[in-house]
Amino acid sequence: MKSLTKLVDSFIEKVFSKHHSPAFAKIFCNWQKLVGESLAKVCVPIMIDKFDKILIVEIYDQSKSIELHFMQDIIVERINMLMASNNLSQKITRIYLRKAG
Repeated sequence: MKSLTKLVDSFIEKVFSKHHSPAFAKIFCNWQKLVGESLAKVCVPIMIDKFDKILIVEIYDQSKSIELHFMQDIIVERINMLMASNNLSQKITRIYLRKAG
């Protein structure tokens, strides 16, 4: 039997796949693994600009925006590895930070 967390993640991924895209659903459901626990608490992916291949991230704590900015290349690499390991063709070239509120 699957754990409750895995069932919830699976449900969220299915819903986001239908309303956004499979790539966005994968990023959203794996966000904490991609950015780390401390950053995951203060920012959230909002959408993918498919034309420019940009992940739009809303950040709630401006003091952490510098940390996220400097980790951008590592996060983009992790996202693209996640996409490749799940046979998703979507690529992300950069992250755009948007202030929450």
